[in-house]
Amino acid sequence: MILDSKQVARLYRRLAPLYDPMVVPLEWLGARRYRERAVRSLELRPGGVVLDLGCGTGLNMALLHDAVGADGRIVCVDLSAEMLARARRRAERRGFNNVELIHADLVTFQPPATYDGALATFALEVVPEYDEVVRRVSATLSSRGRLAVYGLKHPERWPAWLVQLGIWITAPFGVNRAYEAFRPYEAVREDLSEVGYREFLFGAGYLCVGERADVAAAESG
Repeated sequence: MILDSKQVARLYRRLAPLYDPMVVPLEWLGARRYRERAVRSLELRPGGVVLDLGCGTGLNMALLHDAVGADGRIVCVDLSAEMLARARRRAERRGFNNVELIHADLVTFQPPATYDGALATFALEVVPEYDEVVRRVSATLSSRGRLAVYGLKHPERWPAWLVQLGIWITAPFGVNRAYEAFRPYEAVREDLSEVGYREFLFGAGYLCVGERADVAAAESG
């Protein structure tokens, strides 16, 4: 069953106090390494402005702060007020004064500014309108701006029993077989010029990076 926005909000209201401990095993399996790679792929510079889509409790925050520095700006958007509250506490503990937190549904969120980069980690895979979100965000990227989308996908090379096991493991986060056809990376390829794509976990995860297509075309010309 594909969850609507209200159902996702209710789910993450319950998960918020447990979310960070729950993702520790995933971080050990390499999620942290690919977060770092996703942020590096944006090629952010000190003083830049970056958008974190579906930021959750702010796991990307320190990496993004290292990339843009204290003079940059980090805009974090999430559907769950409870997850954002934890992201706010994370920013306060770290002394990050350049973080803006926005409580909004990615489906209807209208980016209010121009961004040097945008990031979505484990966020668009549960948004049926991911193509609209990618299109809207892509239009707000600055010259040479990039979007990195990092998440899970259907692993074509896995045996059926292992796919089912993976779904069982990620079910607490709302994942089920109804999402297998979701391919946010294809939306990135449609609206931006792909500059990088990598799969991991034997095809169960991916990182896709796109750059403003008009910029890439101008450079190639």
